[in-house]
Amino acid sequence: MRQRLYVHLYVTTKCNLACKHCYSAYSEKSTKELSVEQIVFLIRWLERKYDAFFDVEGGEIFLRQDINRILSMLTESERQKITITTNGTILPKVDPLYLRQLDEFRVSVEGHTTELQENIRGVALMPIMKNCEEWLKQNIPVEIRMTIHKKNYQYLQEACQYFIRLGFQRFSFYEFQAVGRGKDFAEEYILDAGAFEVVLKQLSSLAQTRPVVDWIKLNITNQRRDLLEKNQNQLENTKFEILDVCDIPTLTISSAGKLGTCPWNVSDQTIDITNLKEFEDKVDEIVDLQGGRHACDHCSSFRILYK
Repeated sequence: MRQRLYVHLYVTTKCNLACKHCYSAYSEKSTKELSVEQIVFLIRWLERKYDAFFDVEGGEIFLRQDINRILSMLTESERQKITITTNGTILPKVDPLYLRQLDEFRVSVEGHTTELQENIRGVALMPIMKNCEEWLKQNIPVEIRMTIHKKNYQYLQEACQYFIRLGFQRFSFYEFQAVGRGKDFAEEYILDAGAFEVVLKQLSSLAQTRPVVDWIKLNITNQRRDLLEKNQNQLENTKFEILDVCDIPTLTISSAGKLGTCPWNVSDQTIDITNLKEFEDKVDEIVDLQGGRHACDHCSSFRILYK
C-alpha cells in the first residue's frame, strides 16, 4: 500500500492580513511563485506515489488569480484530496463545483464576535460571514477553522453554537503555537494546562447536546499527550474518537519551490522539479528521515473527532 503523506503546499506568500499567529510568516516574502503547471504536477505526482493529502494555502490563497485554472486542471479524485484554507475576505471567481469537491474548504476565524476576530486578525467578522453565506448558498460545505488561545478559549462552546445556527456543520480547531509570527505573542496567547482542560470540557459539553454537524475536530500536539490521556474517558464517553496521527510523515513545499518537513522547517534548497530523479530523492529523504513517526512540538500528533 502507498504510504500516507500530509503535504503543506503554499502557492503564494502574499496576504492582505497580518495575523498574530501566522505560522507561514517563517519565510521571506518571496515574489517567486510556482506556476500553475508546476502546482498541478506536484499534486499529481505526489498523489500517485503516496497516499497524499494536501493543505493548499498561502498567504491568502485567493490573492492568486489562477486558482480556478489550477483546480480545473486536476481530476475530481485529485481535488478530493485537497484542503483549501482562506481567511474569507475574498470572494474568488472559482467554480463552486470545484470547491464542493474538495476534501475540506476552511475559513479561518477567531471566534463569533468582531472583537475576537479583530484582536488576532485586525479585520471585522461580518464581511467574512457574508462571503461564507454566499458559499453556503452554493452548497459548498464551509468549515470553520479556529485557532484556540487565551482570548477565545472560554467561548468555544458558545462560538460553535453560534456558527451551527448559521448553518455551519464542519469545525476544526488548532492550538496557538509559538512558531512563525506567533513567537512574538506566545506569552499573551498560549494556553496553560488548566485552560486547555477547559477547552476539552467545553467540547465534551457541546457533544452532549448532540449537535447536527458533519464533524468537530480538535488537533493536539504531542505536548498535550498527558492531558489527553487524563481526559480520555470523558471524551470517549461523549462520543469523541481519539486518533493518533503522528506516525504520518509530512512534507512542506514553499511557494518558491523549497522543500522541508514542517511548515516552519523548510530548507534553503530549491528543487528543480523538472529533474524528477533529484526531486524524488529529496522527497524520499524527507519522508525517511521522519522514521515513520513525525516528531515535532507543534505539528498535530493526535486528533479528537466527533461526527
